[in-house]
Amino acid sequence: MRPSGPAKWALIVLAVDLVSWVAYFPAPYGLETRPISSTSPIFGSPFFVALALNIAAIPVLWWKPKVGSLLAILLAILFIVGILFDQAGLVVPGETPPLVVTAFQVEGTVLSLLLLFFGYTAYRRTMPGIQGPSS
Repeated sequence: MRPSGPAKWALIVLAVDLVSWVAYFPAPYGLETRPISSTSPIFGSPFFVALALNIAAIPVLWWKPKVGSLLAILLAILFIVGILFDQAGLVVPGETPPLVVTAFQVEGTVLSLLLLFFGYTAYRRTMPGIQGPSS
């Protein structure tokens, strides 16, 4: 089953989100200036799992929209939780994120909200007897 409507939009958001992940890598590849070795394994894990889900969700959403939409929803939730942890200074204990990373986290929050919407709508479309809004 090929994606249609909201699943296609979710794929676009996932692709943009995947490109945005570059900002979270340490220099010289990304914009993160805090030492990656100082990352808390517990509070940093939502970001690591979200990155893995972002990579996995794209092909899964293409071939299995029902499962892929659930992965997109889980990714969005984990990323928002990770942002909250990071802004609270828990991901890299004692250090708040640099301003440029915070700007990308705002962009990531918007993308996560879009993923929640498109993922939920795509999931509803895969349920028999339940039809979401038409595209």
